[in-house]
Amino acid sequence: SDVCSSDLLDVFGVSELFSPQLRSSTAFCTVVWVVAGFIYYGHIFIYPVLLEDVWHMSASEAYGTILISVVVECAVVIATMFVMDVPGIGRRGATALGFLCTWIGATLVPWTVTRAQFIGVNCCVKSIVEGPFTLIYIYAGELMPSTHRGTAVAFCNSFGRIAAMSAPPVLMAAYKAGGESTTQSMFFVYMLLSGAAFLGLVAAALFNRETLGKSLAVRTKDIDLAEDEPLIQSVSAQTINFAVEQSNNLNKLAREGSKSFLPQQQEQQQQQ
Repeated sequence: SDVCSSDLLDVFGVSELFSPQLRSSTAFCTVVWVVAGFIYYGHIFIYPVLLEDVWHMSASEAYGTILISVVVECAVVIATMFVMDVPGIGRRGATALGFLCTWIGATLVPWTVTRAQFIGVNCCVKSIVEGPFTLIYIYAGELMPSTHRGTAVAFCNSFGRIAAMSAPPVLMAAYKAGGESTTQSMFFVYMLLSGAAFLGLVAAALFNRETLGKSLAVRTKDIDLAEDEPLIQSVSAQTINFAVEQSNNLNKLAREGSKSFLPQQQEQQQQQ
């Protein structure tokens, strides 16, 4: 029985999280939790401060605008539930899409010129990052084998919680670094948020494991690293194949059109 049990289970150790089969998944999950935690909780803290200092809103008005993002946030979570199961997108694609939109939104905030624009874009930034933040709890559980799932999720998530706790003082320091210029202060804050979102986007683009439609691994040795390719390589290949297919279709239509046009032209010449 001892032999059978040793065959069925891995020899557990935290060091196994950094084995060749798991280290990319460990690094990916850690980065996603750190980025999502930093952006989400950092934004919750700094957003009311910016509304009061930059747009001179009262505390009640500032916190009232935060309620607007709650509705959008719920819609994003529901949308993520469906997008993550779409073939060709999956967990990696949904994560990358969320970070992409968050990165674009955080980059655009310093260039907003009206209060409505500022509130609208910030609403999108906080709400959209909730998509990858929610998804990683599901994705991480699917990436890790049963023998290491609980410890791996706790290990990676712990760094996300540290990032969430450090986000308020870091963003406040960035805000104060701008001095008396609120424009410069806001720029520093959102460049930090934008940089974090870009880091999450790069991590998702380079990650090579997708779990959609696949059986969950029971042991570390069940994971085949050559099973998938990085998301950016997969998307590039699909884009190239789509372009080639459309080009072939256009050429085919052009040939068929020319074949039908030649007899008509010859008939017209004979009638003349």
